[in-house]
Amino acid sequence: MISYLASSKRYGAPKIHKDLLEKGYQISEKRVQKLMTELNIRSIVRKKYRPASLSKQEAKEYPNLLKRDFSTDKINQKWVTDMTYIYTLSDG
Repeated sequence: MISYLASSKRYGAPKIHKDLLEKGYQISEKRVQKLMTELNIRSIVRKKYRPASLSKQEAKEYPNLLKRDFSTDKINQKWVTDMTYIYTLSDG
């Protein structure tokens, strides 16, 4: 119960089982699952964020300034990247 509360109620049976083994308790993972069910303890599962598809949003197109010419005379003259998505707190 302590490792469950210490994890902000995020630990499930496998992690609680591992914590109990490290503390010297001899208990099976199945027994931990049964006890969690009896005590109505459930871990909080965080859903993975999926960004909205481009069909719902209008994609911005920018001009191709390099036209596939990546050669340079000096370092840091040209930088290229492809950002599909950056997760921010306001998104989720």
